[in-house]
Amino acid sequence: MKESLEKDLEKLEKMQASFESQKEALSETLTQKQAEVANLDQELQAAIAQAAAEEEARRKAAEEVQRKAAEEAASKESASNSNTTSGQGSTSGNQTSGNTASGNTTNRPSGGGTSNTNKNDTAEKPSTSKPSASKPSTGSGSNTSTSTGNTSAASRIVSAARSCLGTPYVWAGNTPGVGLDCSGLVKYCHSVAGISVDRTSSLLGAGGRAVSSPQPGDVVCYPGHVGIYIGGGQMIHAPQPGDVVKISSVYSCGTPWYRRYW
Repeated sequence: MKESLEKDLEKLEKMQASFESQKEALSETLTQKQAEVANLDQELQAAIAQAAAEEEARRKAAEEVQRKAAEEAASKESASNSNTTSGQGSTSGNQTSGNTASGNTTNRPSGGGTSNTNKNDTAEKPSTSKPSASKPSTGSGSNTSTSTGNTSAASRIVSAARSCLGTPYVWAGNTPGVGLDCSGLVKYCHSVAGISVDRTSSLLGAGGRAVSSPQPGDVVCYPGHVGIYIGGGQMIHAPQPGDVVKISSVYSCGTPWYRRYW
C-alpha cells in the first residue's frame, strides 16, 4: 500500500514539473505576442498619421491650384472688362458720328446718280442665337441687346459663382459646397443678386433677353446646359457627374448663345 502511494506521489510530482515547464513556455509566448501586438499598433498609428498627412498635402495642393486658377481668371476678367470698356467707348463715338452722317444723307433729295448709303443703315446681321431658344424681349422692340444692365447685380452673380468653385456635381443639386447641377448653379448665383430665374437649362436659355456681346454675369447657354459667363471667353459651370463646379472655356461645350437677367 505504501509503495503504491509513493509511486502515485512520484507520478504527481513529475506531472507538476511538466505543468510548470509548460506554464513557463506559455508565459514566454504570451509576452512575445503582446510585444508583437504593441509593435503592430505602433505601425498602424504611424500609417494612419502618414495617410492623414498625405491627404492634407493633397488638399492643400488642390486648394493652391484652385486659387491660382481663380486669380488667373480674375486677371483675365479684369483685362477683358478693361478692353470691353475701351471698345464700347470707341464704338459709341463712331456710332454717333455715323448717325449724324446718315441723317444728313437722308435730308438730301434723291438724285439720278449713284446712291450714297451710310454703313449704319445696313441691316444688322442675324444673331447666332438658336431661334428655338429665343423669346421676344419684353423691354424693347429688339430681341438682341448690347446695353449694360445692373452691373452691381452682375458682379454679385459672378462672385457667387466663384464661391461655388469645387462643389461636386449633383443632379438636381441646389446647395453650394454640397452639390449643384448646371441650372442649380445659375439659379443660386442669381438668387444671391436678388434675381429669380427658372430652374431648367431649356427655360434659362430662352428667358431674359438675348445679348450679342456677353458681359460677366450673363448666362452661357447650350442645348441642355448653362453656365455663368465671367469674361475673357470663360465661364463657371457644373459640367457633369463625377466632376466639380469649375472654370472652362465657353467653347468647351459647343457654340453658345447668351441671355441676360440683370
